[in-house]
This record gives sequence, structure tokens and C-alpha cells, in this order.
Amino acid sequence: MRRDPHPTDRRSVIIQPLHITKLQQRVRPIFKSLQQSMAGITSRYTAGELELISTFLRETTEALHRETVKLRQFKRTPRKG
Repeated sequence: MRRDPHPTDRRSVIIQPLHITKLQQRVRPIFKSLQQSMAGITSRYTAGELELISTFLRETTEALHRETVKLRQFKRTPRKG
């Protein structure tokens, strides 16, 4: 890995892999099967259906995140008895 200064934010750096070709050769086969499986699933839906599914998943994730934040802020009160 190599650290390069961020071009517009002097507080941060960009991490660059040094051996990208070797990394791609190792990682690509791992994800190829997943990519093929996901393509098979999505090919069964229309663009409109995929948009609806995407909206549902995004809104569900946002609701779950909001509720998780509430649960983390909830302070248990000691039970009496």
C-alpha cells in the first residue's frame, strides 16, 4: 500500500494498492460466482420492479437504523421488586 496526499483535503490521504494486478487476479475469481448468481436473480425482474425492490430495501434499512439508534439511547430503568 502507498499513501498519497488527498488532492483537495490536506487532512486526509488516499491509500493506493501497490500490486493491483496481482490483487485483481486473486479477488476476481472469488467474486465471479457471486456476480453470476446476482445477475441471474436480477435478470428475472423488470427495471421497474428492481427500482421498487431497491426503494423498499433502502427505506427498510433507514428505518432499522433509526430504531437501532433509539435502542442504543434507551436507558434501562432498574426493575422494582
